[in-house]
Amino acid sequence: MRIVWASTAFAVGVASAIAIGFAPGQNIPIVAFGLLAAATALSAAALILSRRRAAYALLCLVFLIGCWRGGDVTIDDAHVAGQSDLLYTVRQPTQDHTDRPLERARWFVADRLLESLTESEAGLPVALLTGNRSLLSGRTTNDFRAAGVAHLLAISGLHVSLVGGFAMAMLALMFGRRRAVYLLVPVCLVLLYAALAGFAPPVTRAAIMFCVFVLGRFMGRGSHTLAALALAAMVMIAWEPALITSLSFQLSFAAMLGISFVAPVLDEFVEVARVDRTQDLPSAALSRFRRFVAGSLIVSIAASVATFPLVAWHFQAVPWWGPITTLVATPAMPFLIFSTAILAVVGPLPVISAIASIPVKAATRYLEASADLFANLPPGPITYDGWSVWTVAGIYVAIAAALIGWPHAKNIVSRLVHTRASASFGLAVNQSQTQVVAVAASVALLFGGFGMWANWFVRDEAEPRLTVTFLQTSYGESIFIRTPNDNRMLVDGGGDEREVADALGSLLLPWDRDIDIVMLTHPDTDHVGGLPAVLSEFDVKTVIHSGLQASSGAFENWSTAIEDQKNVVIVQPGMTIGLDHDVFLEMIAAGCLDGSTTCADANAASIVARLSHGDVSFLLTGDIERTAEIRLANSVGNLHSTVFKAPHHGSTTSSTSIFVEAVDPAAVIVAAGTQNRYGHPDEDVLARLSRSVGVDRVFRTDRSGTVVFETDGTRLWTVRQD
Repeated sequence: MRIVWASTAFAVGVASAIAIGFAPGQNIPIVAFGLLAAATALSAAALILSRRRAAYALLCLVFLIGCWRGGDVTIDDAHVAGQSDLLYTVRQPTQDHTDRPLERARWFVADRLLESLTESEAGLPVALLTGNRSLLSGRTTNDFRAAGVAHLLAISGLHVSLVGGFAMAMLALMFGRRRAVYLLVPVCLVLLYAALAGFAPPVTRAAIMFCVFVLGRFMGRGSHTLAALALAAMVMIAWEPALITSLSFQLSFAAMLGISFVAPVLDEFVEVARVDRTQDLPSAALSRFRRFVAGSLIVSIAASVATFPLVAWHFQAVPWWGPITTLVATPAMPFLIFSTAILAVVGPLPVISAIASIPVKAATRYLEASADLFANLPPGPITYDGWSVWTVAGIYVAIAAALIGWPHAKNIVSRLVHTRASASFGLAVNQSQTQVVAVAASVALLFGGFGMWANWFVRDEAEPRLTVTFLQTSYGESIFIRTPNDNRMLVDGGGDEREVADALGSLLLPWDRDIDIVMLTHPDTDHVGGLPAVLSEFDVKTVIHSGLQASSGAFENWSTAIEDQKNVVIVQPGMTIGLDHDVFLEMIAAGCLDGSTTCADANAASIVARLSHGDVSFLLTGDIERTAEIRLANSVGNLHSTVFKAPHHGSTTSSTSIFVEAVDPAAVIVAAGTQNRYGHPDEDVLARLSRSVGVDRVFRTDRSGTVVFETDGTRLWTVRQD
């Protein structure tokens, strides 16, 4: 247990440095921190020399080392995390996205598989083998998410365990257990697999634990799960302290802790007899199957119990069928991974690859069908809105208290049930019956009381967020923005006269008709057509536009409508509008280059603006095209934005590679009308955007309907429209 305590002290030190600045050079002066560390080290040395217990002093020293190491983390260490409704989060560990050899290896494997599979068939095998999820369809991603098995789409500890365990079992069968080859080869395979996955936190954790397990087996000693888990945590955090803020890191270790602590408690209630050598073959096979199902379900439920507070906090929903779906899908995982690897090797051989692709296709269809089945079973996901960190902490305290107090509570409730049943009803109840009642009563009391407490926190601790709504329109686009303090802004109004006004009427209360700012990016009908109705039916305080003129009837209606507005502002590049505390709209480009009100290309003169809240930003691009994009990419120092609104509705004339690379987004929104007659968005443009951010991070209003993003300035969510 020493390594467990040391790892815990180190992790708490790193977390303290990141969360509250308890680190040299931050909230603690360097000299003061150095003196504190020196005094602690001297105390530990003195206790060791005097042959007294120095454990506490050493733990304090490890804690201070963690604080020092955590002080190297800055809030700018960020990367995209998660493949769920949580799209982006700040304060994540920096990932080296310039690892070109790794990317080339992933795409090489994907290309080999595409020689034998169609793109729709290759999405899942490529994701499971290489971690490259760009070929996954949106439907597959949504089904896996709704079924509670989205973790299967990313290479994780489960995949590493399956690869290592399967390889070890096969080599032991082939060479026996006397030769070290059955241990050495699986370690090499696991490390190679982890490298192919880019050493993501769950993969790294599982690889370290697997190596510790194999080392213990090689030395003839057992391996302690908690010790291996603690060692993995210490090594990973020491190498990259910012990992402790990574959601994937937190979920991976929470799941393992749940398996270590919750699974043994659940195992008490599943009495499956062990296989007896005297049993006949069918009975023995049935017993083994029952033990496998029971054990797998217990592990899945234990991991779900340990991770659901984090999932609920970050994603606001916990799928109901997650443990069952995992149980059904898991047996096919190693089969698909290994058959995909074989297919990647034999890909150039036509006849052999055709045969090798059969098991890949079968396993893929099985997994997709399983996810589709459970994704559509009632009830739907359990939703949790507005959870705070204190709610999550309270749940974990309740779980810990339940695990610690369970033996005593079980005995007390069992005695009460047994006594009351005998005295009141004359019933003779056995131990297993009282145990079941004890479980039901304890769980009801624990989570019933906590539910009331959590509900109080949810109601009072909900954090305000910036909401950016990309409205679905018949043609054109319109964006509605609400700040944390409920200031409102509308960018463009689509082409239909009534569509946007009606949509705003459904978003706001009937008596609430205030809009602070209406902005027109450029005077094309598919952007200005619905704004006159908005100006006449809502109380608009400020109108801003580029000053461009047009000769259409829609623009004439707009010109007439803004004559009655008291505050009309012509945008100038470099202008910044403060919409709320820490919410700003920066005008990057606007109007004709020569400053006139008419120019040959009105699209190129669109207002380009960046909306930012904290560390999350949205680049709104109007209808600019290739020439304007290249000019901005070469002239603007920093175009990087979290969400990129694809210019000109995803037209082939826009979203050039140089511009997309300059923006480097985490997600893309394509605002294309459902009835546009120009074929927007272009398939080549969609493919280019998908390669940049992944298929499941390209959102289309013509397909998905109204798309809503929310951010607290650190994290970014998409909000499903039910």
